[in-house]
Amino acid sequence: MSHASLDHIYPVVCHESYLSELGEGNYFAADFGHDLALLLWHDHGGTLKLVTPSELSTLGVSKADLWNHAFENFNRALNQGQINFDLVGFPNDEKILVAGPHWLASTLAIHEGLYPFVAEQIGSPEVLVVVPAREKAIFFSKRCSLSLRSAVEAIAEDVARASLKPFGWRLLSLSQDGAEAIQ
Repeated sequence: MSHASLDHIYPVVCHESYLSELGEGNYFAADFGHDLALLLWHDHGGTLKLVTPSELSTLGVSKADLWNHAFENFNRALNQGQINFDLVGFPNDEKILVAGPHWLASTLAIHEGLYPFVAEQIGSPEVLVVVPAREKAIFFSKRCSLSLRSAVEAIAEDVARASLKPFGWRLLSLSQDGAEAIQ
């Protein structure tokens, strides 16, 4: 793997159960919450390959630098518009922001710099995000109406049902300080 390939390493959300299939020490992972983990993957034109610890010396970087590169690449993909956002209006001026479809969309749930953008778009400083599948994230107000909450749940169910990598109802609270899993 060449140094240039560092530009194609990303943090991707997966089920924690996948870690046991990979075997201890064969991956780089961080806790995401809700039995999900962030793993480092190398993007080969839409085909993902797990980055393994044995590749560190070939890449010529430390573990911390590898994670930094992965998040820089994620930010670049976001800034280049590779992840679509769709603002959906509902009665009573309520809105949801749907990110995706893109295999990095669920990683947006922990993107600290995204909070001001999302809060402005949905018109609320109290932001919740559900990641029903790797390819989608749905942002909405914590103080939403029951009908909006039901609509978000229905959308999340449809997304999970249609996904090859479904997560179900994984709810997080998003703030200036980052994301926190809600049980």
